[in-house]
Amino acid sequence: MNADRKTTALVELKRIRSMAWLAVVLFLFLAFLDGPVTVLGWLLLGSGALSLFYIAASSTLYFIRNHSQNN
Repeated sequence: MNADRKTTALVELKRIRSMAWLAVVLFLFLAFLDGPVTVLGWLLLGSGALSLFYIAASSTLYFIRNHSQNN
């Protein structure tokens, strides 16, 4: 059962990381296509990318912390 949780956690981490990378790619693509965007647009897109990065980093740290406590 514990191995199933670890496998599920790894799958979820991979999904979160792929969503974060997709957000970064879309952000750069939008910035490239749009050219000079407004300051508000940059702030909104940047904050969205940072929040996805925070989710990926915190979930990774959470997994590492739980994995080290189980061993």
